[in-house]
Amino acid sequence: MGVLLARTFRVVLGILLCGVGGLGAIALMVVTIQQAWGWIFLVGPVSILVAVLLIRAGTKLLAA
Repeated sequence: MGVLLARTFRVVLGILLCGVGGLGAIALMVVTIQQAWGWIFLVGPVSILVAVLLIRAGTKLLAA
């Protein structure tokens, strides 16, 4: 029972990380577009990098 619970927790956490990473990137890019042009070049790549790292962490949890 404990193994099943741990596996379920990892799957749920992995899905949440992937979802937060994807939605966070979209939200940051939308906010960045509304800012001054200088912010687009600074925050855009950073938000994509953070999203990729979150999604990779989520997929590693799902694969474990």
